[in-house]
Amino acid sequence: MIEVIKIQGVASYSAATPQLIDGLKRINCFYGLNGSGKSTIAKYLQAPSELDYSSCSIKPDLRERVFVYNQKFIKDNFWDSKDQPGVFTVNEGNVEAEKAIETAESKIEEIKGLQLELQEKADRLKKQKLQEQTDLENQVWSEKEKFVKTPLEFCLEGKLRKNLFLEAVKKADIANDEVTLESLKEQAKELEKPDIKPKTTVPTVGFDGNSIELDTISSEVIVGSSSSYLSALIDRVGHSDWVSEGLVHYENSEGVCPFCQETPSESFEANLKSLFDETYKQKCINIESNRKSYQEAVNSIQSVLSTEAFNDEYVIESVEFATAKSKLLEVYLNNLALLREKEAKPSKEVTLVSSDGYLAELNRSIDAINEKIHAFNARISSKPQIRATIKKHFWQIHKRTYSAAIDLVDDRIKSLDEELEELRKQYREKSEAIAEQQTVIAEQRKKTSNIETAIQNIRNKLVSVGVDDFHIEKVDDAEARYRIVRKSGASLNVYETLSEGEKTLVTFLYFLEVCKGLPKPDSHLGVADKIVVIDDPVSSLSHNFVYEIATLFQKDIVKKAYQQVFLLTHNLFFFHEVMNQSGLKNDEFAQQYSLYRVRKGEVSNIVPIKRNDIRNEYDGYWQIIRDAKADMVCSPTLPNAMRNVLEHFFSFVYKKDKLSEVLGNLGDEHINFRPLLRYISRESHSDMVNLTDFGDIDTGRFLEIFRQVFVRTEYEDHYKSMMK
Repeated sequence: MIEVIKIQGVASYSAATPQLIDGLKRINCFYGLNGSGKSTIAKYLQAPSELDYSSCSIKPDLRERVFVYNQKFIKDNFWDSKDQPGVFTVNEGNVEAEKAIETAESKIEEIKGLQLELQEKADRLKKQKLQEQTDLENQVWSEKEKFVKTPLEFCLEGKLRKNLFLEAVKKADIANDEVTLESLKEQAKELEKPDIKPKTTVPTVGFDGNSIELDTISSEVIVGSSSSYLSALIDRVGHSDWVSEGLVHYENSEGVCPFCQETPSESFEANLKSLFDETYKQKCINIESNRKSYQEAVNSIQSVLSTEAFNDEYVIESVEFATAKSKLLEVYLNNLALLREKEAKPSKEVTLVSSDGYLAELNRSIDAINEKIHAFNARISSKPQIRATIKKHFWQIHKRTYSAAIDLVDDRIKSLDEELEELRKQYREKSEAIAEQQTVIAEQRKKTSNIETAIQNIRNKLVSVGVDDFHIEKVDDAEARYRIVRKSGASLNVYETLSEGEKTLVTFLYFLEVCKGLPKPDSHLGVADKIVVIDDPVSSLSHNFVYEIATLFQKDIVKKAYQQVFLLTHNLFFFHEVMNQSGLKNDEFAQQYSLYRVRKGEVSNIVPIKRNDIRNEYDGYWQIIRDAKADMVCSPTLPNAMRNVLEHFFSFVYKKDKLSEVLGNLGDEHINFRPLLRYISRESHSDMVNLTDFGDIDTGRFLEIFRQVFVRTEYEDHYKSMMK
């Protein structure tokens, strides 16, 4: 049985938005105006494999034979053919054959029951399989939001559905441990910059003061000469630097000793000066020179480390560089302090720390930065390739994260697939068993079937509705063919001479026999294997015949064991008559019947309705007006609906004269709408034209003029009631 029909991209149905017909039951009735799109549904069910219906679908796939009554059926069997294929009907003459058929049919039903159980088990496994897949999709999909509106959002392109996201993760290899999302984000962020340019490498640095650090003069004790009688005293007190400083003061003291403030002996000055000879002075000069050179070298390297190259973000972000720089400068400044101390006190021993190791560490950090810069420059020179690499690594990281979960679900699904395959095998075996029983039925029906029963059935039904001017008879004994024959015996092209109502009646009666009969005497096809589709069987019939067709529909279609039935009509009387003749209360009716309305605006759409949603033809015209107000129907149908509403209502209240007066006044007030008002004032039965061309219809203005008719005739309450 069909559960869901999707109509899309054919005739008046949208190519962009599918119309889903779901909630289907055994009996399904569709009501809609002519041109609304009903017949498209019937045509699709008649030939679902045609190219026009490539965007349409049926769920589940059709297994039953579909019999469709529509204009194509009539054309194929009556207009294009002088006679009709015979319908083989099973008679009750051969008791043994009938028993054999009954037994085979019983076995088929039993086997189908077993198949149904297998199908139910398979459905449960499929549901479980789908749930496993869905849970995994949801689990992996939870990652997606983390990357929306981030530099890595481009990795999600083409993967913005759960199944596609999971598929991308599954297809990826597992990323190496060193590949991280943080590093990918940084790379992607760099590629996003609009003014991105290649970076300049950072220069390694050198230091000119390393020879000073090795100079032994810093650790040498520098004191005065031993040739002076003062040298022994100075050695004893250990204040050579203090005495050296005093010599400078003595030269400016006008003969007063800077140490004791008395006048010394004549030899004191000579002995004092002889303490600090040329050797001492030269060493002091060397110490001073070392301090100045070292100061310049430190200033130079500090200047280099402050240049623009060292303001690059990679340098700023490097912890290794910052640590090495801090340690190196600390060594330089400590050494400089020691040199100043040596300069102030030459006799003091100081030991400078070698900066070579610290400088080497700094340059190693610079080399690491330059490696990143080279990699960056390579990336921006091949941006598309780098984006592709980032994207590849992005999915590989997720594969690394969810690999275990994916493997677990894959194992479960594999196990479920194995169970499903076993069920399919059993189902195929049951199908083979059914085919064996169908062969039995076909062989036995050869002994019991005939085409005369269908002839008599059609004759009897024609007579029952008062038609006896023509009938159906067998063409000859050699062929299983029918033809229409007049009472007079005329049989040539009789169908073409029938009235439209008679044509509809005889074609529908023939269709009923086709549905319940067999195409061949050995056919195994039973009623329960068939789906019946009937498209507008009362388009040219009087109300009496409409009642008869509704009765036949209930008796020969609904009450029979057909798998499923679809009825499509534009006739409200027939639509209601079918529902009324069901004899069901509302609850029972809702369980067995599904009702739908087909309407056309810019495109056709199908909506489910309830039993009382469409009450009568008058309300049907009001529904068109309500739909037009809600922009749900094509506006050219609006004038015809307005005309029919006004004609029905004002005839009922005996106010047609008042209607004419109001329409005339509105015509005087709204010159542009005179054609519409003249069209509305013309009764629908006064000519055969129910549609006309008003150009581009201003629906809002049309509706307002229509409302004014009820306002000025003092029936605005009725208008409001019907427009709810």
